[in-house]
Amino acid sequence: MKILHLIPNFSKKMGGPSTSLIGTCVAQKNLGSNVKVITAKIDENNKNFQNINVKKISIFNLQNLLELKKQIQQADLIHFHSFFNLFIIVVIILSYTSKAKKIISPRGTVDKYNINTKKKLLKKIYYFLTIYFIKKINAVHYQSINEFKNSDIPSEEETLFLKT
Repeated sequence: MKILHLIPNFSKKMGGPSTSLIGTCVAQKNLGSNVKVITAKIDENNKNFQNINVKKISIFNLQNLLELKKQIQQADLIHFHSFFNLFIIVVIILSYTSKAKKIISPRGTVDKYNINTKKKLLKKIYYFLTIYFIKKINAVHYQSINEFKNSDIPSEEETLFLKT
C-alpha cells in the first residue's frame, strides 16, 4: 500500500503532530507499506526521521505542484494532517480527482473556538473554498471525543478516534 502523509510542518521541535507522525510512519513501514511524507517546512538541522521518506516542497513552484499531483495520484491512501493552512488547502484541492482513500486529522484546527478566534475571516474563506472538496474525504481522525464534539467539519465522513 502506498501511503502519502501531507503535513504543513514536519519538525521534531514542533512536537505533537510531527512526533506522532514519525511513529505512525515507522509502524506503517514495518507492516510493509510504502510511506512518504510531503511537507512545506522541515527542520533543516535534523533530517534524521528514522529512514522515513520526507520531501519538502513549495506550493508556489509549478514544478513542485506537478510532482505533488503525481505523488497524490499514485497513492492508495492520503492522510492530511491539520486543516487551516494554505499547504493543506492546496493539497486537498489537488487530491480531488485521486481515487485514493483520504483521511484528515484536523488536530484541533476545526474546533469551533479556534475558528472563531485568531484569523477568523481567513478561516471562513478557507472553509468556504474547500467545503466542496472536503466531501471527498473518506474519514476524519479525531484525537479525542472533545475534538469531535467541538468540530466544525460536516459529519458525513466516517469518524475515527484515537484509542487511549
